[in-house]
Amino acid sequence: MTNTPLALTHCVVDSNAGVAGGGIYSDSALLLQDCSLINNTAVFSQQGNAGAVQGGGLFSAGGVFTLQSCLVSNNTAVMSPRAQRTKSARVGASTARRGCSP
Repeated sequence: MTNTPLALTHCVVDSNAGVAGGGIYSDSALLLQDCSLINNTAVFSQQGNAGAVQGGGLFSAGGVFTLQSCLVSNNTAVMSPRAQRTKSARVGASTARRGCSP
């Protein structure tokens, strides 16, 4: 889905891979409540740009993303292992571990 706001509640995004946003890629408003983004990886693609490899757990290309009571842990990426954003973020009562702070 593109240009579509999304809300996820009580979800686990675990052990996924992608170029931008190994766990979740969003280009619109995103709300995550009581979710875990763990063990995701942003990886280099032969067709992609190594500079675009970012946001192991979450990459937001547009819109505001909000994390409420979420865990962001053990995500990896070439440029940025944490939640990566290009606009603004709101993070409340969430936990980040192993250098993966949002």
